[in-house]
Amino acid sequence: MIPFRELWDEPCVAAPAETGQWRKYRLAADERDGHPVRIGAVADQPDDWLSAIANGYGIALSPASSASSARFYARPGITYRPVSGVSPSRLAVADHADDCGSAIRAPRSATRRSWKRRLERTALSRSGRR
Repeated sequence: MIPFRELWDEPCVAAPAETGQWRKYRLAADERDGHPVRIGAVADQPDDWLSAIANGYGIALSPASSASSARFYARPGITYRPVSGVSPSRLAVADHADDCGSAIRAPRSATRRSWKRRLERTALSRSGRR
């Protein structure tokens, strides 16, 4: 595991400046104790982002589900490594409210069931029951 602090001087592949909070979040800018971020490249599409990393323009943080990232975004020259000292990623599922297609319905239902179980376990744990 790589401590995040050891990566602070590495150049980063960043989202465009106009993405504002998204860019700041993906660079973990608020978790650098005021240490400035070095931008090595800017990319606004996943393939451009991965190409910039593979070509050595910088590093980037990816969600903790790196195993999925590595499987779906495998590229020669890119290695996914766990990093400590960065807050966990937070994700949200967004979909069109009127979409009734199974491609949306199935993952949405699975996500809701999973989160419901997780919240129930958390509530039981906090109440002293397990």
